[in-house]
Amino acid sequence: MSNSSERPESLGEYLAHLPLSDEQRAELATCTSFSELHRRLSAQPPSGENGAVQGSVGSRLTLDSAAEMQEAEMLALDASGRVCLKATPPIRRTRVIPEPWRTNILIRAWR
Repeated sequence: MSNSSERPESLGEYLAHLPLSDEQRAELATCTSFSELHRRLSAQPPSGENGAVQGSVGSRLTLDSAAEMQEAEMLALDASGRVCLKATPPIRRTRVIPEPWRTNILIRAWR
């Protein structure tokens, strides 16, 4: 999908932006609502009000460039086990506690 700020007015426009084959697009064109479309894309029962949309994220991410994203190690699982993009580098924790101040000038110079 593009990063444009325009919102699709219809399911047809939304489907036109998804990288699907003609057969897949024709099959999904019979959907009557966005929630039904996302339910079909996710291929699993929704777990809540936004469950269908959240469930289809993984399949929408891997529609066109699944091999490229897995090769670049851009896809990961979040804490809930859902597919997500790695958007930040891994966290490297450092000590927050300051080192003690040494009063001996020779020890300070040695460091």
